[in-house]
Amino acid sequence: MKNKKSLIVFVIALIVVSVLKQLLVYNLPIVANVALGVDDMLMIDITNNLVNGNWVGPYSDIIISKGLTFPLLLAFCYFIKIDYITMMTLLYTMACLIFIYVLSKKIKNKLLLFIIYTITLFVPIMYSYQVMQRVYRNAIIPSFSIMIIAGYLYLFFTRNEESYKKKILASLGTGIILALFWYTREDSIWMLPFIIFIIISQLVAVIVKNKKINKEILRNLLILAIPIFMVFAYKNILCYQNYKHFGVYTVYNNEQYNKAIKSLKKVKKYDYYDNIDFTMEKMKRVSEVTCLGNIYGKLVELVYGYSLFDSGPLDGEVVNGWFPWAFKATLSECGYYGSPQDLNNFCYTLHVQIEENLANGTLEREDVKTDIISAIKKVWYETLRVFKAIYAYDDIGFEGEKLEYEAKYENLYQMYAKYTNNKFLLYDTETNEDKYYFDNMENYVESIKPRTEIINKLINIYKIVSNVVFCSGVILYLIFSVIVIKQVFKKKFENLEMWVTISGILGAMLTLVLGIAYETAFNAYVITAMYLSAVYPLMLLFGTIMIGYSIIKIAENIRIIKSKKLVSGTV
Repeated sequence: MKNKKSLIVFVIALIVVSVLKQLLVYNLPIVANVALGVDDMLMIDITNNLVNGNWVGPYSDIIISKGLTFPLLLAFCYFIKIDYITMMTLLYTMACLIFIYVLSKKIKNKLLLFIIYTITLFVPIMYSYQVMQRVYRNAIIPSFSIMIIAGYLYLFFTRNEESYKKKILASLGTGIILALFWYTREDSIWMLPFIIFIIISQLVAVIVKNKKINKEILRNLLILAIPIFMVFAYKNILCYQNYKHFGVYTVYNNEQYNKAIKSLKKVKKYDYYDNIDFTMEKMKRVSEVTCLGNIYGKLVELVYGYSLFDSGPLDGEVVNGWFPWAFKATLSECGYYGSPQDLNNFCYTLHVQIEENLANGTLEREDVKTDIISAIKKVWYETLRVFKAIYAYDDIGFEGEKLEYEAKYENLYQMYAKYTNNKFLLYDTETNEDKYYFDNMENYVESIKPRTEIINKLINIYKIVSNVVFCSGVILYLIFSVIVIKQVFKKKFENLEMWVTISGILGAMLTLVLGIAYETAFNAYVITAMYLSAVYPLMLLFGTIMIGYSIIKIAENIRIIKSKKLVSGTV
């Protein structure tokens, strides 16, 4: 009876904080980045086409350059008449609830579970300008990351249970989220090490239990493999739809385009710029002996335009991460994106001509030998910069002020309003009037000011709490790892599952951090809250679980010591 009452109190407490979080963000403004045609506005444009039955829209240089998951979710919001911020918050709340449910299979202390849930739920990244307020794909990454981790942990925790139906359902659910996650961004591979780690841990645990390869191991392996199969299934669905509408069986870029980019990279560059492989000097030499000459003039112009937003503006060069956008835009303006066939023909010809010139020595081949020591130093330096940004809570803030209204974007503002059902604040500098979407609510900024103040205070609090929790968690984790290793040698495995759980979360977080560091070191600067969005909830989960579990274990040992003293004293 006592356990039933505590469960009821626990559930009510979870509901209360979940509602409070929803009330905190209700009717807050989004940021309408209508000028970002390859980012935020692209998501709105694709959503508009999906809703109107036009697949992703007419074939262009950007239309299949990014994952489809976010526009699908935005279209779903539109059809069920729920606003964007409410949907994103509900999705994240659901992810946290699922994680707590899974964790409850190994941690029975409801107070600890409630603390972990509450701290994770109110993480500032989920009401920040760069994630929640932007109508962009990074907003769903934290939610999907937590769901995938929870799904695989559930399969790990329930590996010895007889109900295969529940495990298959859990595997299918995890597979759906993993597939959607995988084709949200192009860098989703950072989740793969976590998945591999959990799969290996589960298979090792089953083998240790059974002492032999049997049907149980094969059944577990099949269940663990279902999400991977679903990723490939989703990929082929997307490929088929693109083939049906455009005649090209691909998710992202055309195969010939990728070949052309790889061939361009092989050509030696004479001018050295850090993180710039596609120098204009190199492009000029290539243009003299290949069909690149047909577009070289426009390429120089557009590269210069993109360089204005680069880390080295006005140098007429762009880093590796920006060059493909300038190259695609050039091909589009020169008429090669009229159809996939036109693009393929040009890119294939360019690829063949570059390879021929490399073979006969007209173009010199780049020395592909990598200085491993130098590369490691660069990644290490950028990793430190990433952690510095995380520590400082860089780029995490709430935008509650009016943005400048531009009449030329009026139709785009209306599309934002239509597909988000959220307000955004604009100020017309010509008429000195406020612009509101959807309704013209008076004193709107003042009405949300109390909540924006709360949010800003929470951001300041979390800036301290997150770092303290994470650093404390790291110290305890190192001690815990030593204890677990000693226990394993003594064939004691009572703490091994929690070690795998905590290690998996930490490993996923560090993989993402290293990925951001690598991308910044060799392609483009991406140390921003937007790209690091999944780091913040994962570091809190890691730290709170590690601290909480340590407290529970210390309390248990104290009780054991006291009981032994009591028994010895009685005797």
